[in-house]
Amino acid sequence: MVLVDKSNIGMTGSVTRVQIHMTNVSGLGATKLVTSLVPALARCGDLSPVTAFVGADGGLADMCARSGIRHVQVMRRVLPNSASRLVECLKPRLRGINRQIPLLVLGDLPLACHPGQIVLLHNPHIFSSEGTSVGFGRVRSVVSQWIFLRNLANAARIVVQTSAMERALEVSGKLDMARVVRIANAPPEWARYVPERRAQIGRVDPRRGIKLVYPAAGYPHKNHCLLSRLDSAIHENSIVREIVLTIEQDANPCPHLPWVSCVGLLSQEQMVEMYSGADALLFLSRSESLGLPLIEAIAIGLPIVCPD
Repeated sequence: MVLVDKSNIGMTGSVTRVQIHMTNVSGLGATKLVTSLVPALARCGDLSPVTAFVGADGGLADMCARSGIRHVQVMRRVLPNSASRLVECLKPRLRGINRQIPLLVLGDLPLACHPGQIVLLHNPHIFSSEGTSVGFGRVRSVVSQWIFLRNLANAARIVVQTSAMERALEVSGKLDMARVVRIANAPPEWARYVPERRAQIGRVDPRRGIKLVYPAAGYPHKNHCLLSRLDSAIHENSIVREIVLTIEQDANPCPHLPWVSCVGLLSQEQMVEMYSGADALLFLSRSESLGLPLIEAIAIGLPIVCPD
């Protein structure tokens, strides 16, 4: 993995020091991605993460410290999160950021305070308004696009994780694609230790139906509403035995079907156990920057049922 092009930003030597900015990482998927990425960066022989800038919530500060990062600066926001984020992106100087050390920004939006930064773009809606067509969500989408384009000159590289994200940026026509790099995310550490799933592929008994697990928060683009079109026939005909959703019961799209259960947010250990008892991963999302559960399922050999 090459995140820092030393020749492009004037760095020499066998080890490049790098700062990591992640104060905007808060969503479940992005947090899980970062908790895999940062320890991997800390173990990378060519990179030496020296400072991490994190938000006050989510436990990322402790994770960075455990990863051996020497300086962890916690941002405690006084303003509402959106207003604070706007100020942070537009300020020409931010406390603690060294303009001479490469900066990796995790959280979609380039900063105004550092030239030559590397930005990891998670958000598939950065140049679209899907799911944010009205109200505050629409305003936030427009402001995010404006900040992205305003600060784009400071981004030496934009890193995306899928060809779909790459195509979306190209279709938008908003930026020079020569600066876009696609780097797939590695499976999480725990996936190395459940190889027994591979031996179970093809051993599903069709007479008892399959158990599907859909690990996703209740965001509109995750498309849980599609399940409201289910009827009892697929259960009665032993096609599907059970569907498990990781949302709260009051968000259940089909409460009339007793074989669709909502278990809420699960810990990593609970998710590993859930995968072990499933016959396939269900993934209904309309749009993804990565789709971490897809990576997890592929890593452990769990079949996937998803849209094209």
